[in-house]
Amino acid sequence: MAGSTRQQAAFRRVAASVALVAGMVAFVAAVPTGSVVTAAGAAAVQPDVIAQGAMTDLGTLGGTNSRADDINEHGVIVGSSQIVGDTAEHAFVWDPTSQVMTDLGTLGGTNSRASAINDAGVIVGESDVTGDAGNGHAFMWDPATQVMTDLGTLGGSSSTANDINAHGVIVGEAEISGPVPVTGNGHAFMWDPVTQVMTDLGTLGGPSSSANGINDHGVIVGGVASSASSAHAFVWDPVTQVMTDLGTLGGAFASAAAVNDAGAIVGVSGRTDDVNPDGFAWDPVTRVMTDLGNLGGYGSAANDVNASGVTVGDSGRAEPGGNDAVAWAPVSHVITDLGTLGGTYSSASGISDLGQVVGRAAVAGDTAARAFVTSVRLVAAPPTTVAPPAASEAVQAAPSFTG
Repeated sequence: MAGSTRQQAAFRRVAASVALVAGMVAFVAAVPTGSVVTAAGAAAVQPDVIAQGAMTDLGTLGGTNSRADDINEHGVIVGSSQIVGDTAEHAFVWDPTSQVMTDLGTLGGTNSRASAINDAGVIVGESDVTGDAGNGHAFMWDPATQVMTDLGTLGGSSSTANDINAHGVIVGEAEISGPVPVTGNGHAFMWDPVTQVMTDLGTLGGPSSSANGINDHGVIVGGVASSASSAHAFVWDPVTQVMTDLGTLGGAFASAAAVNDAGAIVGVSGRTDDVNPDGFAWDPVTRVMTDLGNLGGYGSAANDVNASGVTVGDSGRAEPGGNDAVAWAPVSHVITDLGTLGGTYSSASGISDLGQVVGRAAVAGDTAARAFVTSVRLVAAPPTTVAPPAASEAVQAAPSFTG
């Protein structure tokens, strides 16, 4: 809409000197969509194109594979990695100064993974507890004490923490008490750092829900099952404490992954055919869910969004197939392939407000997948010069009113 407004303003300046209605129609048709037309006929695009820096392999904790899930504004990265011998997977934190990956350990069990980190360096995720038995618990890791704390559950046997905001509020999913139905009984939760209490956010009448992201205003997003065969994205308002259904892109399934401080929400949704889901962006002003499209493959997923509205995730490629990390521009939603570390697949999980992107990517030969960091920034596309309409196309000169 902004691009159209700028076009119209420029057109009025040109029309002030010549009354060439038919000629102007031809001129408008020659200008690329989203461009700004100057009086000289040059078309310049606003900074809404993604430019990318180099992709860096962050290594592992001694094992074969690793993945990065989040990055804070200081460039500190968290994720998980196989340890020596590939006998387990542990949560890690990667320091941008020393460029060292540190093992965060577990809650006494075999495996752990880190999901998110805030700017204070507090890390959250999930870890197996002593005895394992498949009962992972949400954890919080304190950078001051360097201790991993079990956040417990909502009465059931397992939980996972998915995100944390600047105030230390943690969100995720936890099993509630009672027998486990076929569809699961996990509920979205919010953990308060002051009371240290985990609160059940409930559902929209269905059996389960999961809180996947939270912004610094306390707005929470995620996915909620409306039935055994349908799930929708939701947003939870901290003022009204009401969970609202955001719907889908026409399919039966949708889940919101992240929300920025402006209230822009991104995630993934089934389309009308419910075959290949696509990433979506939900606008808090228009309250419209927009299909972000893909690279021409089987679909896409939007995993995070920063303060500028740049969205990252992954998308299926057109032939010869595969899946790549991608970034979408905030206004045009133009998609950019971020590539790999030499292999055939990658996925982007997080982006900072500074434009640093993290995820996992295959190395050459697809022998391993490694945590990576790269960077993106918004730039203007090269100006496109559009020639003014020729005299023959202008129909006639403006009539004279001088007598």
